[in-house]
Amino acid sequence: MPETATAGLTATQINELKNFGSRVAVLGANFAVCDYSGKTVVLFKSGAFDSDLARLAKVAYDCLRHPPQNKTQLNPHTPVSRYLALPLVSLNGNGKKNGLAAIIDTGQQQDNQNIESTELFAEILRLFAEKFIEQHRNTAQMDLISSELAQRYEELVLL
Repeated sequence: MPETATAGLTATQINELKNFGSRVAVLGANFAVCDYSGKTVVLFKSGAFDSDLARLAKVAYDCLRHPPQNKTQLNPHTPVSRYLALPLVSLNGNGKKNGLAAIIDTGQQQDNQNIESTELFAEILRLFAEKFIEQHRNTAQMDLISSELAQRYEELVLL
């Protein structure tokens, strides 16, 4: 069952997060998106186990505070045994610390049997983060171009 709050996201972005969360939940893991303050924006539970919300907030904070060099590499500060986290977006906050981190909670401690499934979840998260970041960037560019076109049109009408 999804739990959501908007955190400055568009309806399309929230739907994208919900769709991805539901797919991860079907695979037996929980999916969460948390902001810099630790607020849970989206949470999908698989039903197999419960995620510790305080721990998810800490993982998100660490992920956003120490982002990886490559935005699609798993954060080295995130324990890989159970939680996989990647930054999704940095929201405009006028110098404020903002952002969103996507987290997959596999619900399992890492051992030889679980390494392969953890690596699969990690790759799924990387692919999703790449797509989400690119879509966010494209939307921002389209908004900028649209506002510039509207401004030029207004100038032409005034002439």
